[in-house]
Amino acid sequence: MKKILVSILTIAVFCTVYSQSTTKIECTVIYTGKAITGSWKGQTIASGNLTINPLSGKICTKAESFSSQNEKRDSHMRDVLETTKYPLICFTPQSFDGSIEGGDITIKGFYELHGVTKPAEIKGNIVRNGSAFTFQGSSSINLSDFQIERPGMLGIKMNDFVSLTFQAKGSL
Repeated sequence: MKKILVSILTIAVFCTVYSQSTTKIECTVIYTGKAITGSWKGQTIASGNLTINPLSGKICTKAESFSSQNEKRDSHMRDVLETTKYPLICFTPQSFDGSIEGGDITIKGFYELHGVTKPAEIKGNIVRNGSAFTFQGSSSINLSDFQIERPGMLGIKMNDFVSLTFQAKGSL
């Protein structure tokens, strides 16, 4: 009986520590913008800390850090994002459907961009290798939802819709 009680207590302590552990996340964020003239991609690195159970934390990037390898376009995007007034772009997860042990997962939370907070959903896949994990997912936003003026050149504005892909890694 004493061995069973010790085993149950050990499992309970392990599960509590595991479920409440905080992990540092590093994530490559790639956006795809489109206009009548074509499409382009830009990227940045976001990072933050997450606690899995209950799910909490925040992953942010500097709004000025996106790079599409075209300084003129990037400079104009920084202007419309008002990066000095709104220096961070963040995702705050609230819940997830699926398993952190691996497979398909949907993460629900909020994007904070340009002083506006909106509900968000990121669908993706987690691959576990021991305590390490990788996540690949996708989402999208409309610039108008965040009160962002669509940038353009010579009267041709980019589309309102921007697709996002994420490649994250961490360990639990």
